[in-house]
Amino acid sequence: MPEDVYARYRKDPPATDMQQLRSLAQRQVEAEVEVEKAEIALKKAKEALETVSEELLPNEMERIGLETFKTKEGLKIQVRSTIYCSIPKEKKEEAMQWLIDNQQGGMIKREVLVSLTQQEEVEAMALFLILKKAFPNVKIDRYVESSTMRAHIAEELEEGRPFPMQLFGAGAVKKAKVEVPA
Repeated sequence: MPEDVYARYRKDPPATDMQQLRSLAQRQVEAEVEVEKAEIALKKAKEALETVSEELLPNEMERIGLETFKTKEGLKIQVRSTIYCSIPKEKKEEAMQWLIDNQQGGMIKREVLVSLTQQEEVEAMALFLILKKAFPNVKIDRYVESSTMRAHIAEELEEGRPFPMQLFGAGAVKKAKVEVPA
């Protein structure tokens, strides 16, 4: 092993500095643990909120036969139907084709992605002219904005037209909203 010729010029940091470093490292580890605990608690709290707002409260309001209600304490409860949609990756092409076949292809967005470095700036400017030939790694993606899809599904359902909900990873959920008086 080669000799450390600079060893005699180095000074070890004072013990107080080393203690400060150890203390700060320990504080960081403790803070990371606290963040993890908080994230777990937040996830549980969100699940609890979802259970009450999307299941328990809407079911109870439906059982009683109410859509809106105001409590003695001034809380206003309102249940609304909400559409969610998340096209499963494995059904994406089938879903896009369904939209095209049903004259709804206009809502499909097309995105062209190519990974280029800063040194390829000039090529990027000429990309549309020589795309496939110059950049074999080009990706062409198609997608529908989720807000557009949710609105379309809601419209189809309101009009009573059949819609392949499973194909689009879609569903309707009733959700309660509780307004707290100011």
